[in-house]
Amino acid sequence: MQPQRRKRTAGLAVASAGVLALAAAGCGSDDEEKSESQAAKPRTVKIDISGSAKKPKLTVPASVEGGLVTIQVTNNAKGKHGAQLIAVDGDHTPEEALKAGNAWGQGGKPLPPWLKTVGGVGAVEPGQTGSVTQSLPAGDYVVFDLDTDSKAPLKVSGGGASGEPSAPSTITAHEYNFKSSGLKAGKQKVLFDNAGKEPHFIAGVRMNPGATIDEVRKFFQTEKGQPPISEEGGFDTAVTDGGNKQTVEVNLEKGKYALLCFVPDRKGGPPHAVKGMISEAVVE
Repeated sequence: MQPQRRKRTAGLAVASAGVLALAAAGCGSDDEEKSESQAAKPRTVKIDISGSAKKPKLTVPASVEGGLVTIQVTNNAKGKHGAQLIAVDGDHTPEEALKAGNAWGQGGKPLPPWLKTVGGVGAVEPGQTGSVTQSLPAGDYVVFDLDTDSKAPLKVSGGGASGEPSAPSTITAHEYNFKSSGLKAGKQKVLFDNAGKEPHFIAGVRMNPGATIDEVRKFFQTEKGQPPISEEGGFDTAVTDGGNKQTVEVNLEKGKYALLCFVPDRKGGPPHAVKGMISEAVVE
């Protein structure tokens, strides 16, 4: 299910639920009663990727509790790998989901209504761990490593922590652009808010000193000339349908980044970058 014109996409993953608020009564007179509650916290669900670069093994929980969850992916395999989460409605197999997703992401075919992209963790370096926090509704899912099409099923039940992910810095996706705010140099959590109606993901690449966003747009539209971007220091996210949010962990350097999206609309067609979804972000 790899997006068009992109060698590496965002990964798969999945999650689980939260901790309910607790109340504690204080000691004192018969007329005095104190209570204290803890805010619900997302439960961390761990996914392990191991094995070879071409045929990694995904170790995924058989079932998890939904709600607000933290998805943590550890890459113990060779090469970069991630975890893309796909929600599957009805009686469809993981193989059917993979075939439909690849026809959409690689071939620009329509994405069937029974398949939804719901986030996960983007590409993780070997020996590293990446995580996101997002809401995960109950249902049947498939977790993919999109670079290799390795997959594993996942069952999500109802319940769990409520609420939405949040972070001080934000990248918001619309049709067809990104808007960013509060990005700082260093390791941080960023809220990826897909405020559009179509699926989107973020491919963030560092712009070379002196390069302009117009030069980046021209390069990706023509694929000619010297690249105005660096191959080092970039990041990406998983693909998520419109209306979804997740916090992602990134490590940014001061300067300018180009934010791109290479998936098509749900009805198919060209990748969003061809429609102009290439925006500049400034990291202070």
